[in-house]
Amino acid sequence: MNIEKNKIDLVEDYLMGNLEGTVKSDFEKLLTEDEELQEYMEEFKLIFEGARFSGRKDLFNQLKEIEKNREDKPTKVVKFRSLYYGIAASILLLISTYFAFNYISQDPPSVVAESYFEPYPALYGAATRSSETEYTQLELGMQLYEVARYEESIEILESVVDPEKQEMINFYLGNAYLAIDDYSKSETIFKELINTGKIFSHDAKWYLAITYLKENETDKAISLLKDLTSYENDYAKKAKKMLRDVD
Repeated sequence: MNIEKNKIDLVEDYLMGNLEGTVKSDFEKLLTEDEELQEYMEEFKLIFEGARFSGRKDLFNQLKEIEKNREDKPTKVVKFRSLYYGIAASILLLISTYFAFNYISQDPPSVVAESYFEPYPALYGAATRSSETEYTQLELGMQLYEVARYEESIEILESVVDPEKQEMINFYLGNAYLAIDDYSKSETIFKELINTGKIFSHDAKWYLAITYLKENETDKAISLLKDLTSYENDYAKKAKKMLRDVD
């Protein structure tokens, strides 16, 4: 067997799983004995993985063609090895650039969610004054919500019992919990509003999508955002934009 002549083919076939039986066992035995073959193997491993990653299926064919055209064997080994390292370095640069673009420059879902999250504005008139001098618990809770004192607002709003305004109260509670990063409670509230709400169901979908993104549950968020794009409201536009940011 002329190892020098067939070295590239053997290494490539071995890495791709094309060697079988005695041919494979003979090659593996030879690999333990031939230091130069071991070096070729290590160099080809790097190129093989990089070529597979970058989709360059013709890479080995190009290398073999270059090898075939080299006539001066002593010079060939040195120059061809330099070529290996040059190609390997190029592939590593390609891989590094790919990951830098797709992972470093792209914000994680929780950061995207934070850039879109704005607590739903307090609706003036939603809480009705009982008199000119006294505030109801609902009014006080809404005032605290409006000035971003969410924990105090939650404590008061949770004590309010008002069947006519309960959907509204729950919606603001969901927002308040989301604002203080209590995603478990905000998720529970928004899910309930989506299933049973009459006024805030679409709003709840938007804020549940944000909750999911903050929890890095991207697939669940995407499902809700896609649903929101089918409506003709302000959330549809925002949902389309957010989908571009998280896909």
